[in-house]
Amino acid sequence: MRKRIQQLANGKFDNNGPKLSLSTEKIELEVLEGKNETGSFVITSTNQVKMRGIIYSSNPRMECLTPQFEGEEVRIRYQFHSEGLIEGDIQKGEFFIVCNQGEYNLSFVVSISRLYADSSFGKIKNLDDFCRLAKENYDEAYRLFYSSNFKNLIREDKDRILYEGLRMQPQAALIVETFLIASHHKKKVEVTFEETEKSFYGVQEQRKEQLEIQKPQWGAVRIHVSSDADFLIPGKQIITENDFIGSTCFYEYYIDADAMHAGKNFGRLCFELPDQSFLYTVTASCKEREEEREVSEHREAGQARTELMQLYIDYRLKRIVTGVWAKSSVELLDHLAILEPEEPMHRLMKAQALLINRQKQEASWILTDYKRECLDRTTPVWGYYLYLCTLMEREESYVDRLTEEIEQIFHHYPDDSMLFWILLFVKDEFYRNSSRRFKAIEQWIGRGCHSPYLYLEAYYLIWQDPYLLSGLNNFTLKILGWAAKQDAISKDIALQVRNLLPEQREYQKKWYPVLEKCYEADPSEEMVAAICTYLIRGQQFAPKYHVWYERGIDSEIRITNLYEAFLISMDPNEVTAIPKMIQLYFQYNSGLSYRHMAVLYVNIIAAKEKQPDVYHKYRRNMEQFALAQMEAGHMDDNLAVIYREILPVSILNEELAHKAAEVLFVHKLCCENRGIAKAYILHWQLKAPQVVTLTNGCGYFKAYSKDYTVILCDTEGNCYTDDYQDEALLQPENYLEKCMELAPEELSYLLYYFDGKKGCGDFTVEDGRYFRMLTQSERVSDEYKAYLIPEIIRFYQKKGEMLVIEPYLNEVDIRNMTLENQCYMEEMLIETHQFDRAFQLVHHYGYDRLGSRAGVELCSYEITEHSFEENDYLLGMAQNCFLHEKYNDVILIYLCKFFQGPTKQMAAIWKAAREFEIDTFDLEERIITQMLYSTDYVDEIERIYDSYLAGGGRELVCMAYLSYFSHYYLVNDMMIPEHVFSQIRERYLAGQTLNDACLLGLLKQLSEISAPDAADQKIADELLMKYTGRNLYFAFYKKFGETMIRKYHLYDKFFVEYHTKADQHVLLNYSVNGGEYHKEEIPEVYDGIYVKAFVLLFGESVSYYISEKLHGEWKVVESRQISNQNMYGDKDQSRYDVINNIMFAYAMQDETMLSESMRKYVSMDDTVKKLFKLL
Repeated sequence: MRKRIQQLANGKFDNNGPKLSLSTEKIELEVLEGKNETGSFVITSTNQVKMRGIIYSSNPRMECLTPQFEGEEVRIRYQFHSEGLIEGDIQKGEFFIVCNQGEYNLSFVVSISRLYADSSFGKIKNLDDFCRLAKENYDEAYRLFYSSNFKNLIREDKDRILYEGLRMQPQAALIVETFLIASHHKKKVEVTFEETEKSFYGVQEQRKEQLEIQKPQWGAVRIHVSSDADFLIPGKQIITENDFIGSTCFYEYYIDADAMHAGKNFGRLCFELPDQSFLYTVTASCKEREEEREVSEHREAGQARTELMQLYIDYRLKRIVTGVWAKSSVELLDHLAILEPEEPMHRLMKAQALLINRQKQEASWILTDYKRECLDRTTPVWGYYLYLCTLMEREESYVDRLTEEIEQIFHHYPDDSMLFWILLFVKDEFYRNSSRRFKAIEQWIGRGCHSPYLYLEAYYLIWQDPYLLSGLNNFTLKILGWAAKQDAISKDIALQVRNLLPEQREYQKKWYPVLEKCYEADPSEEMVAAICTYLIRGQQFAPKYHVWYERGIDSEIRITNLYEAFLISMDPNEVTAIPKMIQLYFQYNSGLSYRHMAVLYVNIIAAKEKQPDVYHKYRRNMEQFALAQMEAGHMDDNLAVIYREILPVSILNEELAHKAAEVLFVHKLCCENRGIAKAYILHWQLKAPQVVTLTNGCGYFKAYSKDYTVILCDTEGNCYTDDYQDEALLQPENYLEKCMELAPEELSYLLYYFDGKKGCGDFTVEDGRYFRMLTQSERVSDEYKAYLIPEIIRFYQKKGEMLVIEPYLNEVDIRNMTLENQCYMEEMLIETHQFDRAFQLVHHYGYDRLGSRAGVELCSYEITEHSFEENDYLLGMAQNCFLHEKYNDVILIYLCKFFQGPTKQMAAIWKAAREFEIDTFDLEERIITQMLYSTDYVDEIERIYDSYLAGGGRELVCMAYLSYFSHYYLVNDMMIPEHVFSQIRERYLAGQTLNDACLLGLLKQLSEISAPDAADQKIADELLMKYTGRNLYFAFYKKFGETMIRKYHLYDKFFVEYHTKADQHVLLNYSVNGGEYHKEEIPEVYDGIYVKAFVLLFGESVSYYISEKLHGEWKVVESRQISNQNMYGDKDQSRYDVINNIMFAYAMQDETMLSESMRKYVSMDDTVKKLFKLL
């Protein structure tokens, strides 16, 4: 630039400036939040003229990394800084390219976005995009979900909290599914089965089968498959979404013939989803359908035998009479005989029924037929036949003989329970001794025999003689258990059991149904006492046992720990009347757990209207109990009732308020899915989540606000966000005001209290005591503090309490704040004169988002603080303030000292600075220099130059300025400031050295004056003499007056003048008076001015056209005609004038004038010849 000024001052003009071409018409960028984006563009000189220049950016965030350039083609690098901007922000601006003889603009638009993941379906920018990706490629969506970029997709706070909670769980595809469902981006996956059961016959080897499962909704799924039968083998134990082709899964399973038993085999496949389960039933048989019919008949026969046995039991227990039993049994046996015609036992058993019913003749026929048909007389069936014979004939010797035969058969079949049963009735040692018979049965059952007939005989013996029941062992437990199922326990047996019960030192669950039947048989106080003692000794306090303790209390039985057992066994969810003895007892004794005492107190509270005296007696105990439980942090449904009752606001004190902070906000959480093991409760106000263990689908958590997220987790790692209910156990709003007054430092109160505030507009003066407790709590999340602190500051700002604001400003971290709050905090730091902190933030996040007033204040402070030292960042900030038309004298002084930018911007700064009466000398020189360099004219340049000159402007710059305008006035007829030629004139008159541009420009300007004064005529005469003497002629010479024209012989000259670039080849093709065309190159008399002079007499003309070589080709650029039409009077004295008169007279056919003019010319020619001799 300095070289250019020197050249201009010396009158050297390089008019052949570069023609710039930019590689792009507009720069459009997409930049990530908080990132820097680098790019470039190319500037090319299309006319191969070397470029040299500088680049400015109008936007402070767009930094030009190569601000200076030189060459015919250069690459300009830039970098955009997006700190502090958020997605959706648009930044616009321009690059100002200032180069030799030109200024250019390149606009840019920058869109701010977040870091989004690329996928096979393009960029994923929001949860809708993510949902579409998950639908098409779940594996890819799963990877994205667990990437660091996923949080950029989330817009809603509730979705962000949900995501953070789910990320705490072990990674699983179903976590993604849960998130999409909970954020309402997809429906829950459900599966259906085309069929629920299937039968297979003729299974002889392992075979593979399949069933069709439909999944109408897309998404992840995890199905656990199990089987309850050995022969039914699942193909896969886990089914996932990858096993589905489209919406269908063809699930394979196997039927193992080797694991099947005879007949039909039943098995079920259980398909379990997190919140669904399905059963698929498989029936398989090794036999074909025809063979299976036989199996069905066999099953029917077995059912008939069971009915037959039950008839016999009812008969022996005297529930039905002999005739009914016999008739029904015969009917069943006849049916069995049809189903199993080859089985002889059916006929023999029929014979027994007839015999007992005294139908001997019919029985005899059956026995006779069997004896005739039986070939093997050593089998148990033959033994049964012999037993029936003893029923027909009771003669003792006959019976003894048959008994011996039966014993011989039993000797061969010692494990046959039927033969043993027969011997019980025919063998003397059993028949005549009940004790031996009972012991024998005990031995058989002890060896593993479970024949109902033996159980029946054993019980029948006890029934007849209860004293056979001498102890309660496993045998008697089996017998009595069987009898209890048969509802056959008698009062005598119950009494014996009651007497033996104290011997039982340990509780056995199988005894309980026996004891229930014993009570039914003997509902006495003694029986109740025995049972209660047994249960208490066994520590059995489940709600189902409460009825016994209640009976014990009602019977006023005195048993140790009976009152405790009564209370412990009460259903905690039921309210019932408490017996008076219990009320009195626990008024002074309370060794129970708090849960059981809570049950007592709840029931007392429930009955306070009916039993006010009891309530008042317990009131003090309940208050102490409530305080103790609060201190321990205990809470459940019953405690909630007690707290509500015992804690009216009126009795609250400081101690109680502190203890209540742990229980007032408890909610009860219940879910139907009993597999749920834990629940995570997330409040956006708190850093850490609550982790709650669920028991039987229930748990308790603390809710400090209305906005919390619940994530349920089962033992398999699956997560859910629905299918639960929660309810507040207390109403904290009833206690809040008093509790906060007594215990203001309790965080739970503060969170609940401020959750009801919508912002600073709801804050009160009294709230001021709570603010610091919240903002300094380590448990409070950074996000909540980022929301709360700006609201607190706004509150105090409105009240004008600026001193209170400073501590909050000192601890603020604006990273988690919204853009609005970030800007607000920066401005508040400035307003409270915390400039250093504010400048750090502004330097990081950018000053373009600051309010105008705050920006001016901060910028002015930093400029002053750094003693007006040059700083690029501060300079940009000052420029930004000025462009927003907000500035002061400090900013203007700083800009005047250092700012270098687009010429028009500098001119605007100069104008503003003049109004503040600021020294603008340096700025003026920069403006003038840059304008001369780039040739970009500014409207204020005349005033700027005058000011610069008045301030003692450098001669070099002034001379360059005058030369520039004079040159372009001469060459291009530019409109120029009025002072240019007045100053050139002054310099000329002062004898200063001026270049041709200035002198010729002045001469041209003088030619425009219609009535010049003597001084101007003298200057024009001197300059015309100088330049005509140098044979430099210009068309504007002809504008001078007649005196000058005659003096410098301009009257006979006509000029063809053409203006273009310097150093061009310009050809003139001309014809005089229509004659032959001639061609010659027009001489360049001045940079870019080409002149050809013609001498023409009156009436003569020249037709011409001018050709110029452009881009390697000659092109016609101008075509005209010039002619002499001037008329001269008598005063014209030159021979040229006389010739013109001659030609004019000839043209007018004026012979008199023609003759006179010709004589005059001859006379003048003779005179010239006489006076002048050729050398």
